Amino acid sequence: TGFGLLGHAWEMAKGSGVGVTIFADKLPVVDGVVELLEAGIKPGATGRNLSYLEPHLDVAENVTMTQTFIAADPQTSGGLLFAVHPDKVEALLTELHREGALSAVVVGQFLGSDNLSLRLTTSHS
Repeated sequence: TGFGLLGHAWEMAKGSGVGVTIFADKLPVVDGVVELLEAGIKPGATGRNLSYLEPHLDVAENVTMTQTFIAADPQTSGGLLFAVHPDKVEALLTELHREGALSAVVVGQFLGSDNLSLRLTTSHS
């Protein structure tokens, strides 16, 4: 839909009144994408997505610009982003993999209702 993963995550967080942290190092990436981004090739809407999110987005120092572009890429499928209770994550991942999902990973976490925010970081920070 063009909003990118960050845009969809922000809409989910804002609509629910919670914060969200996305782990840039956990995002599945199609082969060749990093090389294209590092060569300066990216959709124009990537920059527009980042401009829209700028007032809300906190990017950790350990996140590269390439990782930020991947998270904001308008070609991502935000419709495949969903939230599940932490107690059900492992069972869901097992079932998705059993059913043949090409990629099923935890890419972030939603935070408490007193913390409306959007953060892009890595899983080890």
